[in-house]
Amino acid sequence: MLAATGYRELGMFDEAARVIEEVDAEDKGRKEVLAVRVDLYMAAQNWNLVAEVARHLVDIESENAAWWINLAYATRRAESIDKAQALLLQARKLHPDNAIIAFNLSCYACVTGQIDQAKTYLKHAISLDSNIRGLALRDEDLQTLWSWIVDSA
Repeated sequence: MLAATGYRELGMFDEAARVIEEVDAEDKGRKEVLAVRVDLYMAAQNWNLVAEVARHLVDIESENAAWWINLAYATRRAESIDKAQALLLQARKLHPDNAIIAFNLSCYACVTGQIDQAKTYLKHAISLDSNIRGLALRDEDLQTLWSWIVDSA
């Protein structure tokens, strides 16, 4: 998996995929291998494949918030923001103190015009991780809130 990750980092997606395909059949379903697949597909912006693998990871390990975040991110791009938002609302029940889930919910709410809800999610995310404030000030999804973020500092 180290070689596949190296190829992905170099933008050599076909080579990374080839290395992953060379993994023994009995190991292809391991979480470590699937995580590398998700990273590769995300880098290649193949949102349907990210969603497919991330969905499987959510099914086998729902306690890992990263799988939910990856699934929602890919679903937003492959299907719709509404479906991605629904996934993160599910994830939030399992991971109420995950700052990235709250942050992404804020982004989705902002993009869909739910400004008060976006502020609520963002306040919660920042309370969990103060670094989220800087991230929010760079995220185009939250551009509508930028002056509010600065003023509420």
